[in-house]
Amino acid sequence: MYINLQGVNSLKTLLKIMVNEANRSSLFRDIDASVNLNIGPLGITVRKGARPMPTLLEFLLSMRKDTVIALDEVQDLASASPQLLKILGNAHSSNPRIRFILTGSYVGLVRALLEPSPTSPLYGRLPVEVRLRPFTHDQSKAFLMRGFSELGMSFNEYDKVVNLLDGIVGWLTLFGNLHGIRGLSLDDALSKVIEEGSKIMLNELDNFLKGRANKRLYLAILEALKHVNRWRDIKAYASFLIGHEIDDRTLDNALTALIRFNLVEKHSEGIYRIIDPILEHELHEPNQIDNGENQDNHQILYSIRH
Repeated sequence: MYINLQGVNSLKTLLKIMVNEANRSSLFRDIDASVNLNIGPLGITVRKGARPMPTLLEFLLSMRKDTVIALDEVQDLASASPQLLKILGNAHSSNPRIRFILTGSYVGLVRALLEPSPTSPLYGRLPVEVRLRPFTHDQSKAFLMRGFSELGMSFNEYDKVVNLLDGIVGWLTLFGNLHGIRGLSLDDALSKVIEEGSKIMLNELDNFLKGRANKRLYLAILEALKHVNRWRDIKAYASFLIGHEIDDRTLDNALTALIRFNLVEKHSEGIYRIIDPILEHELHEPNQIDNGENQDNHQILYSIRH
């Protein structure tokens, strides 16, 4: 069962989508429920007055067939995440027939699912984490070649695309869709990828910065990584940007957080780099980062971009 949560901001809407999907795929034939759900020969209906949370839980616990439920863009349910986590935790513990796959904003997933607090319903039930690493240059080229071949299109500007988008699978896929399916020109498709990707990556960075005491430090490190990639050089460059020397432990902790949230990667030879070329493209060099501690995330992002 595949559920796209884009624009879904309540359990009530999620329940409606799941019930519709179960009816569409005839999955309702393998559900045994009677409290909040009516099950007939044509499908499932929700009883009048049934509350979304217990009804959704009943729906999941009543599945009698091995089922994989994929929830895509799961960060869109952020407003309902405490209730959703309770439901997922209960269903995971009580019904071994269900498996969940959750995808979406990496920052949102990490905070809610991969690093749950002791009070979270998922604490002690860590999911399997699958990170899609960037492709190599050759893999990126082969990926595009395969896609255009399936569309029956002739295309020979692989190096131009790969050099700009690196090996980020999402951007390569978006480019292929814009150029191969929607018919945009090569340059227009690349510009559109940069435009859309910039919005997404700045939003990811904004989400990463939320609740962090020293936002300027992380932005200074990211800016430094545009120019240098070894630890001591990163320290010197970032210290210059924020106007005072960064101590070693603070820098190590900040780099570890950036790596953990998939914004930066560390190579075995001690080289650090920003993973996403579009994020790197969006970070414009400032003379020095404003020292004001009262700036919100968007003001700080603006200061480093301009």
